[in-house]
Amino acid sequence: MLILLRTSASAQSGQDGFIDCSGRKDRHFALAFEEFCGSHASTKLICGEEVQVLKRAGPWLNILTKDNVQHYVRIENVSSGPRNLAPFNLPSQPIPDCSSTWSGLQGTHNPSVLFAPDPEYTVEARRTGLQGTVVLSLNIGADGIARDIKVKRALGMGLDQKAVEIVREWLFRPALENGKTITTKLDVEVVFRLGT
Repeated sequence: MLILLRTSASAQSGQDGFIDCSGRKDRHFALAFEEFCGSHASTKLICGEEVQVLKRAGPWLNILTKDNVQHYVRIENVSSGPRNLAPFNLPSQPIPDCSSTWSGLQGTHNPSVLFAPDPEYTVEARRTGLQGTVVLSLNIGADGIARDIKVKRALGMGLDQKAVEIVREWLFRPALENGKTITTKLDVEVVFRLGT
């Protein structure tokens, strides 16, 4: 279930910021999501869009857009300056505690993907029409963040690196054991398909 956190801008105190896309040459937007603990779709935020930065949670910033909706976006996608990337250097607060959301899940549950933006193609792979799947081995922490990402089955032409980059942006519901989150090892597939 997707929960939109709507709040009044005047009730929030934060720093001015701008959506920055300079780290991604093939993407003219930044991907964000509204809520941390449930399955959710991504939202596209336009490069240069003004936002209020509320706080940092691990590798994400909690921001408020002009339509008074809170989002989580990767820290490298928000700049304190409108033209050049000037990252926010905020102390990291704990990632939101989702244990009450998942406490009703008894027994053992494997990790599941909550937020999985699609990977980008390299120019070389697009030109040659390369398609396929990169398999990555990684650890999912109790906070739902992928760590220790390694390529298990490669495709080449820069797509392996693109797969690693995008999985760093994914958010997982971690493995659960009797309602408690645990760290686990997992293999994930990142599929590269050219549009028709």
